[in-house]
Amino acid sequence: MKKILFAALAAAFLATGCQKTEIINPVGDAIGFNAALNKLTKGAADAGEANLQSQNFKVWSYYAYTDETNGVTASTVYDGINGMDVTYTAGADGAAGSWGTELQYYWPGTGKSLDFFAVSTGKFADETKPSVTIEGMGAGKLGTRKLTITGYTVNNANANDDLMVAEFVRQNQEQNQKVVDLKFKHALSKVIFKFKTNSTDATAPIVNVKSLTIKDVATSGTLTVTEGTETLENNSDDTRVDVVLAWTSVDTPSDITETFTTNNTLTTSAETYVTKLLMPQALTDKKLSIVYTITENKDGASPREFDIDFNLGEATVNSWGINQAITYVINLSPNTIKFNPSVAPWETVTDDTSMSN
Repeated sequence: MKKILFAALAAAFLATGCQKTEIINPVGDAIGFNAALNKLTKGAADAGEANLQSQNFKVWSYYAYTDETNGVTASTVYDGINGMDVTYTAGADGAAGSWGTELQYYWPGTGKSLDFFAVSTGKFADETKPSVTIEGMGAGKLGTRKLTITGYTVNNANANDDLMVAEFVRQNQEQNQKVVDLKFKHALSKVIFKFKTNSTDATAPIVNVKSLTIKDVATSGTLTVTEGTETLENNSDDTRVDVVLAWTSVDTPSDITETFTTNNTLTTSAETYVTKLLMPQALTDKKLSIVYTITENKDGASPREFDIDFNLGEATVNSWGINQAITYVINLSPNTIKFNPSVAPWETVTDDTSMSN
């Protein structure tokens, strides 16, 4: 009888010894998020950081490894992070703000990488919000990942409705102090219109700009984001590659008009009157229409109204590019018509002319 009990206990211990013990989520291995913005090209001042913080962003995460023992398949969504909201909280009394999520999320374990994708736009709050699809992920796969945004229409009434996409990140908990740094790029074009006049002295006419119309510009399209060939960081922090943004199906043209009724007297300094985030596009046959008035600088003078069209596409600017800021400086300076009369001398006729009836 004792021998039978001993055999049973030995079998129990043997079975226990064959089990694999693994700590899935050790305390302290939470996923943190941080966001920054790449600079606009063309050297314009960029308020994008403020836009990013006010819009917040959505993040997607996928397994970048396969673990058959635990039922993990590469390229499947990790822990429900599928368009999850990441929001910004401003710091108190001038302290730095922070990014966070409603729930806490944890890394899957040592050496187990995840793919991260992120998009920011105020359009996510609209009924006609764009859709985001992600493909090409998988264990060991780099260079095939792609993010597509369809159904995006620029909100031309809101200059701060930005569309930004982060560089793709592959990372595990041993990298970058467990924080996922998401570096965003602008997907739209920033177009700035400034006005000036040549002279505002006591004798110069007064020029007022009344309206500006950007004619026949495209407002919607499909954005495709693919991996570039440049590795930006590797191993020590994370595996990050550059991304290439491209718009297709750019259409739905419309006119965009801004009207100015106050503070619209032009000076010799170029002042910004309109700043728009617009769909990147070619500028062939695209026009800018201006309505303005000229008033003589004297008591009782009445303004006279004029309109003029400009070509938006010139030799140096034939398109609005992704992540570019383009500034137009429009000089409305009256060219006064001056008269310089002269009288030709009488022509003398030497022969007498007789007239009789």
